Amino acid sequence: MFSFVPRKSYANYEFNISDRNELDRAYELMQVLKNDREVRVDEKSENFIEYIARYIKKNLNEKEFATKFSFFSNDALLIPIPKSTLMKGNTLWVPKRIALELEKQGLGRYTDLLERISPVNRSSTSLPADRPKPEDHYKSTRIKDAFIDVGKNTTFVLVDDVITRGSTLLGCANRIIDMYNVEIYGFAVFRTVSNFRDFKKFLD
Repeated sequence: MFSFVPRKSYANYEFNISDRNELDRAYELMQVLKNDREVRVDEKSENFIEYIARYIKKNLNEKEFATKFSFFSNDALLIPIPKSTLMKGNTLWVPKRIALELEKQGLGRYTDLLERISPVNRSSTSLPADRPKPEDHYKSTRIKDAFIDVGKNTTFVLVDDVITRGSTLLGCANRIIDMYNVEIYGFAVFRTVSNFRDFKKFLD
């Protein structure tokens, strides 16, 4: 839905003020999302994840928006992407927060379907050669509950906060495909744009 550029990728380059402000705004809001914090909207503060879910619900009546996000429906299963590490109690899991807020807006049903059974490197902090591949994500996850209610019109929506290369989504999607013959979609709030010259705008 949104795009951002890692700040280290553009920090040493000169831009006009408006372009720099857009890059900085996108990066800062990505950090707000990752830390589940509030933003200022219409002169008041509100949780960014809650705002995103309401924004999608509100705009699903718009033709172009509805086409891109047509997978959100009462028949969608909202599945948070597992963290790269093994889960511990009371750990912030942003994809779960996003999925639960989408459920509150009637955009699907939350289900904690996937579980990480062995840790992998974090893509965002790893060198390209050390980033896990789809196969690594496939091998390090499992289906927690094979007996979920899957109807004729059920779609599976993998929910993530930030997508970098898509390896996690691909690995998780293939793990699900092994168990279910269903359509699988991926939704991430932010897309990483590695080359700042390819960045167009925040809402992209």
